[in-house]
Amino acid sequence: MEAIFPNELAKQREAAGLTREELAQRSAVELRLYVELEEGRMLPTYDELELIRAQLGGIEPPQLYATSLVNSISDERYWQDSADYKRFYQSMEEAAHLLVAPEEMLWIDRHVPPDRAVDVALNLSCSTQFVPHFMLDAVAVLDALGVNFAAGASKVFCCGTYFRRMGKLHGTTRLNAASVGRMVAWGAQTAVHTCTQCVNTFSEISRRQAYESGVESGVRHTQLLRFLDERLTELGDKVPWRTEVRAKVLGHGHSDFSLVHDRAKQDVAAVARHIPGVEFIGDLDRIFVDYICNTSLRTVGFSGERRRGATEPAEENRPPKTREEVIVRRKEFAEIVASKGADTVSPQHQSCLQMWQPFASETVRVRHIVSLLAEALGVSHPDRYQAASQLGDTDAIVEQTQPIWSKWGMTRERAFQTARGMFDPAYRTTESVCACGKAPGERCGDGGEHVISVDVLSGVQAH
Repeated sequence: MEAIFPNELAKQREAAGLTREELAQRSAVELRLYVELEEGRMLPTYDELELIRAQLGGIEPPQLYATSLVNSISDERYWQDSADYKRFYQSMEEAAHLLVAPEEMLWIDRHVPPDRAVDVALNLSCSTQFVPHFMLDAVAVLDALGVNFAAGASKVFCCGTYFRRMGKLHGTTRLNAASVGRMVAWGAQTAVHTCTQCVNTFSEISRRQAYESGVESGVRHTQLLRFLDERLTELGDKVPWRTEVRAKVLGHGHSDFSLVHDRAKQDVAAVARHIPGVEFIGDLDRIFVDYICNTSLRTVGFSGERRRGATEPAEENRPPKTREEVIVRRKEFAEIVASKGADTVSPQHQSCLQMWQPFASETVRVRHIVSLLAEALGVSHPDRYQAASQLGDTDAIVEQTQPIWSKWGMTRERAFQTARGMFDPAYRTTESVCACGKAPGERCGDGGEHVISVDVLSGVQAH
């Protein structure tokens, strides 16, 4: 079996002058299990890692495992007794409810009895709800490619990593078991995950259970782009292409997070090369935007906690705070992309997509490769997240999306809070103009009262 959980156990063990047998015995870890851990076929539990670390001189977890794998195990430095688990899920669900109406939603967000047998469970994950056009496109693509599947988001198919990250170790196991149970109930033998972290945590728990019980779960876990490359290759000339997509693409990902992350980054290119008209230029080197989404390089972690021992990033790598700073960075971003002969950047991870899209401009698009694929298949959806980010006016965003959030029973106050938390006015890209096209203050047929610059619902700039 391949080492899907690479680590530095052997290196650090040898540096401590210990054999496998000695480290296993001193750590009270069964030798057969330790071999599985060191060779990367399984991950240790939190307790096992603590025992092993103690015998290696108290070495920190990130010195043994990459960031994403530490998240799957748990690291006491990130624990929070005050973590609000309900609000964690609710905030992401509300983000989707601001931009996608109930009748538009193509996935289930709560437990419902299976109404058919499927081959694939598509886990759209949790944070993907901040950029729901990506979710809509992912569902539409699998449907266009003839995949028999059921799609779910948030707690329906959640991996549970957040619980371990906050120190609630058993919460992950319980939630993960419930998610796998739903997949099995639907008849799925393959679980396709948009989130790379989900792949790691589901795979870790699945392998541990198989090791301890001798019984396989019967569900294979894979990342969305890996699955799409396999499916497109399998279909070959039978892929129902509808149009060419003119785009010169630079991919982006975080290879240092885990092996799964590295493969997913490579799969941006793999999927891009299937799409008619798309030219894959290469990967974007680390630049200032990368430091914003790469939390392993930042003082503040995923959930806002300050990491012990972390150093402040250099000024040039910090997120811009004013519109003037945003304009400078957006121009710099455009120049970097243009210098490489590209016009589109495709971040692999949904959180990177969310953080990079506000830096898009007239010359540089930021689009997930799945959305480019959806366009080529003729099943793409409006990018309301991008449009709202360009608009940047919280009141205007709430007003334009009222036909959506009101159907979910959201109050205007909650919609305002959600929009304000998602879209920073500093990132707006256009000055407001009247719906008739004239500048604010000029009289027109509607009295100059409807001042808008972007149509969020259609995902485009108004003309």
